[in-house]
Amino acid sequence: MTIDRTLFWFRDGNDQIISLSEDFFGLSNLLNRLLNEKYAGRRIKFINIYFCTPRTYELYPTPPEEIINFHGGHLTYYGKFEKEEFTKLSTLAQYQFVWEQACKYLSESASKMKNDKLLSAIKYAYERGYEIHFDTSFEVLKQDVFINGELIKASIWILFGDKEMTSKLTLQRNGKLVYEEQLARTNNGVEVFLELYKTISVEGNHIVIQGRKDVEGLPVFIPISEIKKM
Repeated sequence: MTIDRTLFWFRDGNDQIISLSEDFFGLSNLLNRLLNEKYAGRRIKFINIYFCTPRTYELYPTPPEEIINFHGGHLTYYGKFEKEEFTKLSTLAQYQFVWEQACKYLSESASKMKNDKLLSAIKYAYERGYEIHFDTSFEVLKQDVFINGELIKASIWILFGDKEMTSKLTLQRNGKLVYEEQLARTNNGVEVFLELYKTISVEGNHIVIQGRKDVEGLPVFIPISEIKKM
């Protein structure tokens, strides 16, 4: 089974802190992917973890802080953070704080739900996140293609920056990178960007990247003549 989506939300009173929610979009995506590497329980459609300031709970005492809600496949946890203290932390310290708290909140949720498989997946994701130093980049698509008679591993990667996401194509021959090219970019938090690309193929003298038909700029045609050092 799968966990479809995990997102972190930041809120201060009446205001959503959109910039923080976007900044940690890559980290929430990493947690979702690592959970799915291990999780084998019943399907969870959405995990939404809220980081709310004390002022939020003063204005909205319902739901109370540190309370979970699981209904219809949607798991929501209302956590807390101190905005002023949080913004003083380094980027790495912020990542560590959010990772620690998110995994703690999910562990509490899994225990209350008596979902041992989720609890096991959280433990795995927590440790694995530190092992890879919170590397949020990931290979969203890979296919073997033949170029000039040689077997080439073609991959599309999603990379998360401070404020934006980018996608890039890489080509590897015998495990060595021989070509890479940036394909597109957008703001952090645009979920559809993670599902743009569907296939990579070679058609005539071009590498062709197919994707969603409702997105401008697809398909992408890359002349094989532009690929150097092949």
